[in-house]
Amino acid sequence: MKKLLMMGLLFLPLHAFANCGNDNGNGNGCSNNGAVGPQGPAGANGSNGTNGTNGNNGINGANGASGTNGTNGTNGKDATTSFHGTSLVLDAAVRLYDGKRIQLQAFDTYVLGSHSGQDVIGDGMNTTVGMRVVFKLGSSYEEREIAKLKKLLGVK
Repeated sequence: MKKLLMMGLLFLPLHAFANCGNDNGNGNGCSNNGAVGPQGPAGANGSNGTNGTNGNNGINGANGASGTNGTNGTNGKDATTSFHGTSLVLDAAVRLYDGKRIQLQAFDTYVLGSHSGQDVIGDGMNTTVGMRVVFKLGSSYEEREIAKLKKLLGVK
């Protein structure tokens, strides 16, 4: 019984591929030599639709109202809307060069609490971006500590 079942399982898949050209790529060995049948009659032509009507012309709009004259500016005072006194800022700096008496930095100042809707750069939040030169007038903490270590080690 097991042998018969195994033969049936092996025979079924091979038999499924033996068809004659049903456009699945498996029917290359069959041929149709029958005559072509007559062409069927053509259907009736459809009727033409009617043309649509033109729409009405729109009415002209009313003339716009004249604007009011602007007010005169203040003399000697800052009249910008972004100036409100002291601002809370974050300042980030990157040390590009550090010598014995001079230091070069790139920095960005970011204003906290600016008006909503302002761009990050160019409209009030990043108010200052640039380069900073720092002049060192005295020795730094690191330089003093190195001098102490040299003195302890006896190195000049």
